Amino acid sequence: MIPQDYLRQLILSRSWPSLTTALDKMSNMQFRLTVKFLREQLLPTIDDCDLFWEALAHIILYKSKAMITCIVAAKGLAQSGRLRFDTEGCRRIKDHLAAHQPEALTKIAMMTVPLLVTEEQIETMLDAFGINTAEQRIAILLTTGSPLAYFTIFKTLKMSEDAELTRRCCTSLIKRKEDMAFNAACIFKEYFGLEDLPAQFSLKIEHYELSHIDRDYSTFLRMLNGKRPTI
Repeated sequence: MIPQDYLRQLILSRSWPSLTTALDKMSNMQFRLTVKFLREQLLPTIDDCDLFWEALAHIILYKSKAMITCIVAAKGLAQSGRLRFDTEGCRRIKDHLAAHQPEALTKIAMMTVPLLVTEEQIETMLDAFGINTAEQRIAILLTTGSPLAYFTIFKTLKMSEDAELTRRCCTSLIKRKEDMAFNAACIFKEYFGLEDLPAQFSLKIEHYELSHIDRDYSTFLRMLNGKRPTI
């Protein structure tokens, strides 16, 4: 296997042609070990957002099926608030996958959502990867099952004003058979006025509380956890 320090040097110095040459020379086993090294050790240490996306774009364009999992290395940037999706590298990834492997855009979005810590990050990520319809967005967000994902689903449903989509979303949440998913379904049911959902909900929401649900994420989170909103 090519020395890890050499790979690190190639990426930090933006020596992309040399990186391609190095990857070309690897055996299948060496390549698999290199993908693991990039995903778990090298890329997570990059705190320059532009460099991170530039490196990720290069390796995904080199072999997208193998390298796409390296997106999980963005977790540190996301948690520090430095992760952006308006970089040239991010645009290159989106354009390449849209042209050659459209289903991979959904896959990379699904892997990215759990890394993100704000509603704004989720919204800008979905925009950047061309996930534009409410149905597409909700399908991706449902795979995560986090409170922030549920809040973003709520905002998406509110903007879509699609009662049938809301009903299908609630049905999917109910099928999870998880307390938080049940509470999310209950909130959506009460807020959007759905009837005849196939479940009995333990969460009780007073009518006056409905106007507070979309106030902010912290209020939504309180209600998702079965607490009363702060008036």
